[in-house]
Amino acid sequence: MKSPVVPAPPKHLTPASKSIWRVIFTDYQIDPAAEMLLVATLEARDRREEARVALAKDGAVQTDRFGQKKPHPSIAIERDSATTMMRGW
Repeated sequence: MKSPVVPAPPKHLTPASKSIWRVIFTDYQIDPAAEMLLVATLEARDRREEARVALAKDGAVQTDRFGQKKPHPSIAIERDSATTMMRGW
């Protein structure tokens, strides 16, 4: 069942996540508990996308000050955010 009024999405979400928010609220009736879950899911989506941008720019492997190859810290952020996002959906 559709929500009678689509509430404004949280200001801190990206435009893409705000769009998803509007689609979900237009198509479904969301109670306050589900709304909290939706916010957390969309925050995780935004975090994952931010990490993906960093990985695309910097690469998945970095060299530390000792010349050792190390995974980029954004790999863990992307992985953890994707897990959180999928659990939320």
